[in-house]
Amino acid sequence: KIQKGEGVIGIDPGISTVAYVSKNSCELVDLVPKDFARKERLIQNLSRKIERSRRVNNPEAYNENGTRKKDVRLKTLSKRAKRLAIRRQTAYRKLTEDRRKRQGELVNHIVSQSSVIKIEDLDVKSLQKRKREIRINSKTGRPFSKKRYGKAVFKAAPGHFRTLLLQRANSTGCKVDIILPKKIKPSQYNHITGEFDKKELKTRIYNLTDEITDIQRDLYSAFLIAHIENDKYLTEQLEENFDNFYKNMKKQLHILRQKPSRLSWYVE
Repeated sequence: KIQKGEGVIGIDPGISTVAYVSKNSCELVDLVPKDFARKERLIQNLSRKIERSRRVNNPEAYNENGTRKKDVRLKTLSKRAKRLAIRRQTAYRKLTEDRRKRQGELVNHIVSQSSVIKIEDLDVKSLQKRKREIRINSKTGRPFSKKRYGKAVFKAAPGHFRTLLLQRANSTGCKVDIILPKKIKPSQYNHITGEFDKKELKTRIYNLTDEITDIQRDLYSAFLIAHIENDKYLTEQLEENFDNFYKNMKKQLHILRQKPSRLSWYVE
């Protein structure tokens, strides 16, 4: 059985990553299962085969341009299409099992080394919504793409990670604090200068000062989240623990930069 540890741990959850920082550890984890691209291609190919079979068996239900007619009932799937549907269902099930196993191991590791968990609030549902307003590109005259994160949420399931973490923390007796980012903005704060520097979303590596360089945005945000209480930063503890965090962060960046992976974009 997993038992809670000691100390405070800060977590900065992303759409497909989780950055956590404790007193002696610092890590950036990818929530997407391994070989996801290969399994995703398999699901796409099976879906195409099922759709082609449905169109061949129901020619009267589609227009000449390929669109579906309204109020036309489709026939049941053929035996071959049913076998393909079972294969697709099995592929979805294996992806879900890989995700749950990966997230379960991560949650157990986090709970085993902390008694207080501070996690930033991430509204996953709002990321999947499509924006209503239309913005036009002045150079091309075409509308900008209404960016959504539905596919990324499907790959990593960040909402399931948070639910699993809260359940495990409740069963082991860990205290969980939800940090609202709108009030304190940990991704923009600089504890040395005490100022908020707004950065673009693509900026993942930056410098705090001329001497303190190569700071990873997600890990530094997790470090700040661990030192927040009552919507205020604990400045004295930040200064005391920053040197230890800086060393652990350098080791983690060195490990991530050794082998190319999906996390390479987060450390460049």
